Formats: sequence, C-alpha cells, structure tokens
Amino acid sequence: MKKLFFLIPVIALTFVFLSCKTKKKTVVSNDVSVSENVVKYRVIISFISKGAGTDSKLNENITNYIAGHSKHPANFIVKWGREGENDQCYLLNELTKDEQITFVAGLKKIINGSDMVLIVENSAALHQGR
Repeated sequence: MKKLFFLIPVIALTFVFLSCKTKKKTVVSNDVSVSENVVKYRVIISFISKGAGTDSKLNENITNYIAGHSKHPANFIVKWGREGENDQCYLLNELTKDEQITFVAGLKKIINGSDMVLIVENSAALHQGR
C-alpha cells in the first residue's frame, strides 16, 4: 500500500513533465532587427536626480568649461526625466584624439566623483527623450 502512495505521485509528475514539452521545431531566423546605424558618442554626461532635481551648480560648471573651450564642442541633449534629468551627448568630431582625451579628463575633473552625474565614454545614447 505504501508503494502505491509513492508510485501515484511519481507517475503524475512524469506525465506532467512529458506533456509540457513542445512538439514544434524551433525556427531559426537570420533577421537582425537591430539597426546598424547606431550613433556612438565619444562622451555622454548624464545628470540624474535623487528626488530634488539635478545638480545645477555642477551643470553650470560643465557649461562654463565647454563654453570656455577653444573649439566649443557641439552636443545633443536628451531630456528624459521629470526633474530635469538629461543626457548631454558629445561626438567630439571637432577635436583631435589627444584633444578628446584632454577634454574628457577635464570633464571628469569637474565631476570629481559626484553621484549626481554619470559620465560614459564611447557609447550609444543612454536614454530616450520624453
């Protein structure tokens, strides 16, 4: 009798596992839906908020740094948050490789480990605009 009580759940579980397997063959697709024209920015400065808006003083310092730069690198701003969160995306095509490295180092020095600003290099846009 004990064997019967043990055997019934084992048979039921076996039936469940066998009946859940699909009988269809998997179709492999070679279609790539990701666009190959993704723009990679040399540097992205992302201003975040923790409930009280973005760091306006740091934004002002970065704006002054860019305005004071001799080649005035162009940027693309993506506004994505409710409290002023935004990404400033820079291609830096106006600058040589050495100037780009110096420019990014200057940005990092201004940001100086702030937890309200993230800096990302050689990346596609982080956020989509609202």
